[in-house]
Order: sequence, then structure tokens, then C-alpha cells
Amino acid sequence: MRKAIFLLFMLALLGFVLGGCGFDKKGTARHTLSSALRTTNTKNKSMVYLMAGKIDADVKADISSRITARVAAINVDVGSVVKKGEVIMSLDSNDLAAQAAQAKAVLDGAATGYQNAKSNYERNYRLYNSGLISKSLFEQYQTTFAAAEGSFKSAQAALEFARAQLDKGTIVAPISGIISAKNIQSGELAVAGVPLSSVVNPADIIVNAYLPARLINKVKVGQQVVVKVSEIPEQQFDGEITVINSVIDSKSKNILVKVKFSKPSTALRAGMFAEIGL
Repeated sequence: MRKAIFLLFMLALLGFVLGGCGFDKKGTARHTLSSALRTTNTKNKSMVYLMAGKIDADVKADISSRITARVAAINVDVGSVVKKGEVIMSLDSNDLAAQAAQAKAVLDGAATGYQNAKSNYERNYRLYNSGLISKSLFEQYQTTFAAAEGSFKSAQAALEFARAQLDKGTIVAPISGIISAKNIQSGELAVAGVPLSSVVNPADIIVNAYLPARLINKVKVGQQVVVKVSEIPEQQFDGEITVINSVIDSKSKNILVKVKFSKPSTALRAGMFAEIGL
């Protein structure tokens, strides 16, 4: 009786084990087939990502003032679209305007003095040639005319300089593009030569990628690649290798490779991380 019960128990256990494995008609376990399919998919993956880097603007410009003055008005913000020559910032030009006005007044006075001295010189030149006045008297008029002429030219130069300085109070976009940085607020002091803002051209964005030197034979200029951007994981972008640096970085042993997007997207931004696939 005990042997019969034990035999029935072993048969039931064997049936449970066989049912759990799920053999197919050929006797191959289903979990083994699934594992083989995943391995095949991995082996068939053709895209290989050899290098990575960051998106940057190939055409960009820092905007700075040529004079030191306080900012009177700012017409743009980060993300603003601008055209080349568009006024993006104005400096307080009251002092410069006053200097230009003063220079104009000086020029007007110098112009009057120059015209009077010129008339006297020309009149006395004729008198001298006619022998009606002495040489020494004529030379006095000649000297006065030369001095007036010099003063007039100096006043002209001073006014041109004052107007040029006044024009520097208007800051314009050097290129068309998008404002990528704004480093100053209205009322703050703009120091000559210090960047106040930056503008980039979104149509000329690239990837500055770094390739291990040992893989240099895998790439060439003009090669078509695929760009995968970490911030936009659902989309891939086509690109082309445009530059391969001839110098290897001595520390990292990497080579700079520049990749240009075939069709730039407004979703792409400088600073995004990108991988380059071949």
C-alpha cells in the first residue's frame, strides 16, 4: 500500500515539472527559444556608436560694448530671434551726446574762423603779387590762414570722433540667429570689451565629438553618420563628418571630429550630449 502511494506521488511530481517547462512539439523549451531570439537581435544590430560629444554652434558671436557706459535699454532676452544689424541694446548716451554737441559747436566756430582767414589770405595774396603790401605783412596772413585751417581740420576730427563714440552707444547683432546668453541687466555698467550677450545661428549647429585615436581608420571626412541626442531619445538625426582634427590630444588620446547635421532641428540646442553612430 505504501509503495503504491509513493508511486502515485512521483508520477504527479513528474507531470508538474514537465508542464512548467513548456516544451514545444520538437522538445525544445520555450524559455530557451526566447533567449536565442534576444541574442540574435543583439547580433544583428548594425549601428555602432564610436564617439560622443556635445552640440555646439559653428557660427556664434559674443556681443560686447566698445565703450564703458550704463545700459539704458535691452530689447532682447535669451531665446529671442534677431537679424544682423538689429538693435539689441542701448547705452546711456547723454554724456556722449553732450560731447558731440560741444564738438559741433567748436567746429562751427572753427569753420567761421577758417573762412575768414581764407578770404583774408586770398585777398592779401593778390595785393602782395601786385606789390601793394609787404612780404612780411602777407606772411602774417599766410600764417593766420594755416593756423585756422589746422584748427578747422582738428575740429572736424573731434566731431567725427564724438559722433563715432555716440554711435557706439547703440549695440547691434553682428549676425542673424538666436540670443543664447544675456549677461547684463538694464541700469548696470557695461565695461568695454566684456561680453554682454551671445548670439548663435541655429542653422549651423554641429557636434564636437571625440574619437579614440585607435579608431581613426573607422572614419573619414564626408562620411554619413547618425546622431543620437540624449535629451531627445525618441529621435535620431542624420549627419556628416566635416572635420577630423590632425592632432591627437596628448592626455585623452582622443581626436576631435566635427559632425554637421544634415537637417538642423529647432529642438537641438548647444550643450546637449550626443553620440555618433556609424
